[in-house]
Amino acid sequence: MADLKASRVSRPPRNGAVTGCAPVPSTSSLSPQEELVLQQLLQSQYWAERSGTATPPQAPDNGSPSAPAEPLPETWDLTRGIVLHDWQEQCVASWFQNGKRGVIKVVTGAGKTILALAVAQRLQ
Repeated sequence: MADLKASRVSRPPRNGAVTGCAPVPSTSSLSPQEELVLQQLLQSQYWAERSGTATPPQAPDNGSPSAPAEPLPETWDLTRGIVLHDWQEQCVASWFQNGKRGVIKVVTGAGKTILALAVAQRLQ
């Protein structure tokens, strides 16, 4: 019979502290955006330490490009290579005929996302 004491998992400390994590600084003077960045950095640090990677955490990308980006196309081909079902074509046409208003109810897996892409492409 296996030794039960050797296979037990240690319990977390009773004071609520999480072992292996750096203490979280007071966030009372941080803006909501700064709190979010702090949380993201702490999570990155935790997972880097847990996975054994030696790379230090970096601030998340704030969306500003570091190099000039390629120009955006004038129009997007969102349904390239996709043939809509007849009911999808009728639905798109009906939605536009109704002044771009209405609710589309379709069962799970029937193609609502493709339908939405067809509408978005036609809106361009």
